[in-house]
Amino acid sequence: MPKAGITHDITIEDHDTSNRRGFMLARDKQGRRGITRKDAETRRPRVLSMGELTQAELPPELELSWFQEDWALGIGGVNHRLDPKRTAVTEFIDASTPGVIRLARALNATTLNGTANSPEPSGFALAQDRSTTDGLDPVLWSFVGQDPYKWSESDGDWDIYNSGTPPQAIDVIYQNGIQFGTNTVVPAWYGAADANESPYFYIYKAIDSDSWVVSNVITTGARMKYMAKGRNSSGDEILWGGNNLSDTGINTNEGALLAADDVTITTHADPRSAIAVNDMILIGPVGSQEIMLVTATATGPNTITVVRGYGTPAVTHTDAAHDIYLYQPHVIRSSTDPTNSGSWTSATTVGVDDQPITGMVFDEDNDILFVTKTDGIYSVTSDGQVRNLTTLFRQAGHPGNFKGSYSWNHHILLPSGYGGLYDFNYGEGTVEDVSIRIAAPEETELHGVVLSMHGDPVNLFALVKDLTAETVYLLLANRVEFEGKTDFRWHVMAKHVATGSNTILDSQCNIMVDTSRENRRRVWVGLSESQGSAVALTPKFMTFGNINDDNKDGYTSTTLGAGVVETTLWDANLPRVDKRIESIELETRNLGVGGRAIKVEYKANQEASWHLLGSANVSPFFPLEFPPGTIAKVLQLKLTLNMTTGGDNAILSPELVSFRVKGQLRPASNPVYSFKVYLADELMLLNGATSRDRAGDLKKLRAWNEASEEVLLGLPNKGTPMKAIFMPGSLSEQEVGNETGRRSEYVVSFDVAWLTPQT
Repeated sequence: MPKAGITHDITIEDHDTSNRRGFMLARDKQGRRGITRKDAETRRPRVLSMGELTQAELPPELELSWFQEDWALGIGGVNHRLDPKRTAVTEFIDASTPGVIRLARALNATTLNGTANSPEPSGFALAQDRSTTDGLDPVLWSFVGQDPYKWSESDGDWDIYNSGTPPQAIDVIYQNGIQFGTNTVVPAWYGAADANESPYFYIYKAIDSDSWVVSNVITTGARMKYMAKGRNSSGDEILWGGNNLSDTGINTNEGALLAADDVTITTHADPRSAIAVNDMILIGPVGSQEIMLVTATATGPNTITVVRGYGTPAVTHTDAAHDIYLYQPHVIRSSTDPTNSGSWTSATTVGVDDQPITGMVFDEDNDILFVTKTDGIYSVTSDGQVRNLTTLFRQAGHPGNFKGSYSWNHHILLPSGYGGLYDFNYGEGTVEDVSIRIAAPEETELHGVVLSMHGDPVNLFALVKDLTAETVYLLLANRVEFEGKTDFRWHVMAKHVATGSNTILDSQCNIMVDTSRENRRRVWVGLSESQGSAVALTPKFMTFGNINDDNKDGYTSTTLGAGVVETTLWDANLPRVDKRIESIELETRNLGVGGRAIKVEYKANQEASWHLLGSANVSPFFPLEFPPGTIAKVLQLKLTLNMTTGGDNAILSPELVSFRVKGQLRPASNPVYSFKVYLADELMLLNGATSRDRAGDLKKLRAWNEASEEVLLGLPNKGTPMKAIFMPGSLSEQEVGNETGRRSEYVVSFDVAWLTPQT
């Protein structure tokens, strides 16, 4: 059996250890044999095309570059080569403008002048007010519990309405107002946790008045939980209202006590004029109202038979007489005049009564009202036709489905009660999942319920509640095109963590974008908590848009040192190859003054903890050296934007324009051996024997060269043969002996790559 260094200079055999053959190396004139060893190329030589050079044109063994200058595709990136314009994670960072990362502006708390009846901010309204000098001015209102507050432009705070006397002294939640004609209309529902947050009297205010008026169109439309502005078949502007509660004009018998187990209710009048079988009715004062399901009505005596505990547990009602309200969470009405001098149309039924309306959106492009319910989205055309457009949700009904639905730039956005967000395309009849979990699958804290949305033509803001903690995030989304596909791209701008043992009151969280003021854009946020721990919340705002737009667009203590960016993973498209990491150079703006700096940390190979590299505090360029011997297959950066002073005058954020990491590719060494073997019969071997299969050796060398399988290569003093492969195109044959009466002899040259990396 041939053996390298014993019988032959080298041996080669099949990968399964069969067909081992020994070979003698060709000698030079001095009788020396040689084996040439060199490292295999780690990459193909690059042929530069015509045009400008890029950051990555140098050989990677000399300079390997990671360069990024755009993060506008938002959070959720994983790998730089797959997500070249994204970040992995951000907090208090605005990267929505291409070519810059800066701090998100502070979420500023505001001051309330006058004591609110309850510290629970909810909705907002922009109401047109008539001034004797300025014509029509948009005035901002905020609703804190039952109290409206008017924004004072001159003082930068809120003035309580009517010296603290609210339009209706009850625990009510007001939602965002709607400008309809010369009035601003604000829907409301009960703030108390009874009767499934039932509708309550809406309020409205005329242009020429500073007073809020409570609706009193009792029997048809005074209580509307959701509203939307649209048009009727004549093209006239109308106001839609849905999820309705109306007074039947019928009371229970005076003096009657309604025990929790009573199922027959006597009434003072014939109930059949207003109440039918399968209707839902509400009885009782606010705070102890109860939903009941009607199973029978009768007269002589006048009675209603009901199912108790329908929706909420049955309770005992002890007041002398009980108003009976008809609860129609599945109907809509419309009005051309929602004031108390106007009226509402009769009810239009949308779907079934046990699936309540959760929102209303009007599509101006198609003149269609979209009504969202817990089991899907319905269309209501101007001629009154109702159609379920999304029957797929019948199997995925949820009480919170589509609350906070919003129409934005031709997109009907539908929050899911299970968490997430759908984009409904009416023209194509499709529903696309555009949830944050799609864009950022690793950021599970952002996969919760979307509580509220509002925007301008470019920016969409959303309040998202964490799945596992009592935290609400304010997110900014843009629609950005990349590689032929346009998607929602998300940025984490701010967050609010509930105090102590408090919980976030989902139904009282609301946002509104105000772009009505010249050179100022703000997103207003109403956040409310349960009062397990003492907390005083006021409406908050965040300035967005151009720097210096707003005299309060500075960075306060909530943003100082809090802006964090974690980059995607960088592996230079070679995730299993080592790179020596040499340095990073940051291109920045505004560093230095006011303690503005950018701290740089890094991880190699996704290790558990970050390593501090240093801080850049000089613009426009600042280099940082990595520690000697920093080797990484995969590199990730963490950048923290810092300021040491804040306030209204701190209007400049640290800004990152680009960064460039420099390193070198350091692949493991894979040697290539070059051989010249001599093939001849009667060739003297190392042990004194002679070779006898010149033709067979040549044939086998040719076969090995043409095959795709590896071989086992044995070298002197190398012990066990190692895996190798013939290098294509390297085999050459030279006939060196052709004497008469003697068989030809050959020198065969070939290269073999050792497949096991060498150290």
